Amino acid sequence: GNGNQIDEQQMEITISRICLHDPIYNHQYHWNATLLPRIASFVDAVYSIRRDDGKRYRLLMAMAQCEMGIGSLGTDLLKEGYEMENAKKETWKILWEQCPWLLHCDTAFGR
Repeated sequence: GNGNQIDEQQMEITISRICLHDPIYNHQYHWNATLLPRIASFVDAVYSIRRDDGKRYRLLMAMAQCEMGIGSLGTDLLKEGYEMENAKKETWKILWEQCPWLLHCDTAFGR
């Protein structure tokens, strides 16, 4: 493909309502012990990256390389594919440095 085209992907969002006071699944405990701290950690990561020019530019450059896509830099598709994979890995590395708990989440990385 050409680097000027944006791949359109379909996204499906499913909403499931839960009761926080469910005695079996204990959702309220997990909300307070896991979800809220992770949301706070993600917000802290955003502010940390915004405050640090080095982190911000590393992330922006890696993401820009991912978005450029194969075929937009030249004619060596194998080299470009390798560089794009490295850019994806660098993007995730930066995010994992800021939010280590992302390592254990199903982020669909590598699929």
